[in-house]
Amino acid sequence: MRNKLLLVYLLFTVTLTFFAPMAVFSKDDGEGRLDSILSSVSSPKLKYPGDKEVYLAGKKSLKFQWALAKTTLVALDYIEFYLYKGEVLTEENLVFVKRLTNKTYSIEVDSSLFEDGQFYTWGIRQFFLRGEESNESFVLFMVSK
Repeated sequence: MRNKLLLVYLLFTVTLTFFAPMAVFSKDDGEGRLDSILSSVSSPKLKYPGDKEVYLAGKKSLKFQWALAKTTLVALDYIEFYLYKGEVLTEENLVFVKRLTNKTYSIEVDSSLFEDGQFYTWGIRQFFLRGEESNESFVLFMVSK
């Protein structure tokens, strides 16, 4: 009896592994389901710097670190890192932007881009295959030199 139960469990697991992704992305309403899955993905978690003052005196660069939001149903294509001067996220305030691979969890930015006493906002956006975006994360911090 125990062996039969184990066999049924294994067959169920293997079947689910192969056929569940097809059910999620059926041709009839795959787009709607994909949108639903992507909207449920959490935002990337920004680790450093947080919403505090950052001291750059004597430092050549500032290292930004994060953890990515994950989903097992949609593959991550790439990440975009953004750095804005101030708290208004407009193109004229954009200081630095870089596309990164999907396995990148940090980036170093030259300290010459930062001015003493100014506020900056940094953030990450994740882009999945087929061009869909995750929720975005942004943090405001102040620089002292």
